[in-house]
Amino acid sequence: MNWDRIPFICFKYNEEEQPLIEMIKALVDDYDKRISDNSNNLEDLPNGIYVVKNYSGTGGEDFRKNISTYRV
Repeated sequence: MNWDRIPFICFKYNEEEQPLIEMIKALVDDYDKRISDNSNNLEDLPNGIYVVKNYSGTGGEDFRKNISTYRV
């Protein structure tokens, strides 16, 4: 069978024929905003100010380098 174009079949999601995206759009937008905020926070993390007490080991510059390099 050859079709001139691909058929579009509508599936009813509910009796009002309300699209599913209309019901979940607010949730998707909120998810996107939260992911974006978390991503920005993780990028800014190595540039923050740290107060380290009772740390014995390497010096401050080595400590800072390890945080920015290994994120630990």
